[in-house]
Amino acid sequence: MTTQRVAVGFAVEGDLRFLAHQEMLRLFARACARAELPVRASRGFNPKPRISIPLPRPVGITSADERLIIELDRPMDPGDVARRLAGQMPADIVVHGAHVLPAGDRSLPDRVRYRVMMNGFDGERVRAHAANALRAEPIWYDRFIHKLQKTRRIDLRPYIDAIDVTDDAVAFSLVVTGEGSARPAEICDILGLGGQNVNHLIRRVETTWQFHSTNHS
Repeated sequence: MTTQRVAVGFAVEGDLRFLAHQEMLRLFARACARAELPVRASRGFNPKPRISIPLPRPVGITSADERLIIELDRPMDPGDVARRLAGQMPADIVVHGAHVLPAGDRSLPDRVRYRVMMNGFDGERVRAHAANALRAEPIWYDRFIHKLQKTRRIDLRPYIDAIDVTDDAVAFSLVVTGEGSARPAEICDILGLGGQNVNHLIRRVETTWQFHSTNHS
């Protein structure tokens, strides 16, 4: 049987920004079923559709550039996949295209760019914090791990690629590694923008992906 993996690009707007990762997966699983896409199922006593979102979006953040991976039982035109899926999505989820992933592509994120509206924050103060962050080495931060109910000290500096402050917004680019990345709320915190309290002001603008093959020649 010839299978196919399709990457679907989509945006998240409005109130659906508050859906958690597992809720987003359930939403897409139901949409795939309604669209009658031939999605592969996992094996075992409780088979599940083989779909994934390789870069989970923090709750409360809107995004212009998300990715859903769908494994299909048979090849399809990716444009048809996108059209059929778009017809089953709520208004705040906008499907904007799809493409076939090359064999062995693990669909790993490389860099993610975010934008935060200033909304009354002191621009000069934020610029000073940004300059300090770009000069600093390391930047220790106490991250709260909800699953473990404890904090872990991490160095944010290796994950910061760039920070740009204008009168209207702060844009920053974060590196994603095999060990993880910085959370956008953590960057907002060190910039004096209020940490978790500004998630509703943050937008994921762009994600770049690396090709990392699982095939070995």
